[in-house]
Amino acid sequence: MRHPMEMPRWTNGKRTMKYGQLIVLTVLLCGYLWSFFARPAGSHAAATNPFVGATWFIDPDANARRQAAAWRATRPDDAAALDLIAGQPQADWFGDFSGDARAAVDARVTQLTALGALPLLVSYNLPNRDCGGLSAGGATSLNVYRDWIRAFAEGIGARRAVVILEPDSLTVLDCLGTADQEARFVALKDAVTILKAKPQVAVYLAAGHSNWVAVEEIARRLNAAGVRQADGFALNEAHFRPTANEITYGRQIAPLVGDKHFVIDTSRNGVGPVDGPNSWCNPAGQGLGHRPAIVTDDPYLDAYLWIKRPGESDGACNGSPPAGQWWPEYALGLAQRAALDDQVACFAATAQCVGGPFLNAWRVNGGLALNGYPISDVRIEMLDDGKSYKVQYFERVRLEAHPENSPPYDIQLGLFGRQILAGAEDAPVAPVAPKPGATHFPQTGHNVSPRLLSYWQINGGLARFGYPLSEEFTETLEDGKPYTVQYFERARFELHPENAAPFDILLGQFGRRIMSENTARPKP
Repeated sequence: MRHPMEMPRWTNGKRTMKYGQLIVLTVLLCGYLWSFFARPAGSHAAATNPFVGATWFIDPDANARRQAAAWRATRPDDAAALDLIAGQPQADWFGDFSGDARAAVDARVTQLTALGALPLLVSYNLPNRDCGGLSAGGATSLNVYRDWIRAFAEGIGARRAVVILEPDSLTVLDCLGTADQEARFVALKDAVTILKAKPQVAVYLAAGHSNWVAVEEIARRLNAAGVRQADGFALNEAHFRPTANEITYGRQIAPLVGDKHFVIDTSRNGVGPVDGPNSWCNPAGQGLGHRPAIVTDDPYLDAYLWIKRPGESDGACNGSPPAGQWWPEYALGLAQRAALDDQVACFAATAQCVGGPFLNAWRVNGGLALNGYPISDVRIEMLDDGKSYKVQYFERVRLEAHPENSPPYDIQLGLFGRQILAGAEDAPVAPVAPKPGATHFPQTGHNVSPRLLSYWQINGGLARFGYPLSEEFTETLEDGKPYTVQYFERARFELHPENAAPFDILLGQFGRRIMSENTARPKP
């Protein structure tokens, strides 16, 4: 499916001596160690976030680092791009591909502990893994799995580690009947108990992503799998959903699972989302997401992590190599479209978040006053031209990503003005002659008064609002009161004399209305 399947290099018995030497070399090459510390944390964050104060390990033998070294002389720009991957801490995966679980885990934890680094480990070995898909495998039975997870835990021992427990286990259940699903929940709960018996192990149950399982249902599954005995849950592992979406999703789940915290895999979500069949399997055009970081200013989010190793294939789909194999050209594409420092802002008023290019456009183009609060996540939507685009709805607008355009025209407002104007009775839409004191737009045959023209120009002009589609006129709006308004291609300007400047001119609240209409519309 979407996860590594190759033998972790540090567990291959034929290379034990080489990696024993590597441990010594790694100690000496302290430049390969990269640590990051959270901003000063409050007592709550320090008490509940197992990442606070952690030092992370940069693997000197990672695929990306070796590939960058191989390309340095002949493809220096591409090598520099891969350095973006090689320079970040990433998780280590263990499963039926790891050989002796206790020895494999012990070797890696011993290596990282000696360096003062925090091991980030992924357990990926449940029976019927991936329902027999592209990452098929796992233990041959639940009894075998119980023995395996005990060996995994013994490999950690009394040392510090974070474990991401069984990606896909709570989401890919179609191949299991009801009884087998319940048996899986019991096995996961048992795994949580075994791991949490180790004094310094933090456990996050993998919970898929925001476009997979409904909030209430994934919360039910997490509870059945023992999340209340764990430290929390992990989202977006090996997937491509935007960080803003996952924060919203995680905050909705947390109160339903005992206020547990969560982490987000941001290794490949710098461009997403991706929809459609097999959209999880090495989709084109994706990019690295936010670099790994500890979060201390969020009530539930503990960290951004790179759980999936960028550049390792999701599976043999669309000409790509088998799951877990290194794919240098795909890794290069991820690095070339990296968004390592994208920010996210969340708003209690609507319980939604906005991030990346949409947040930048929202801030630059008037912020809350012009756009209103976000009212949806980032989604794929077919627009009036019959093509699909990434969009996000706000109270007054819909922001659309148009990658075919160069900045700043790559993020645009939806053409709501025309759509809403079609239902406005008695709107003066017929072209008219120029009026004294106004600016006339011959393209549409309408005038704009100095007051509205100033607002139009200051807040983005033609690129943001388009041409005027009507003259000024009085219209009764959604609150039942009459206002002076004027329609433009992408917006309706409203005069609100009851407000002090600059809030005496507002955009119509089209976002909620259009989103409601599009949600109700049957999908093509």
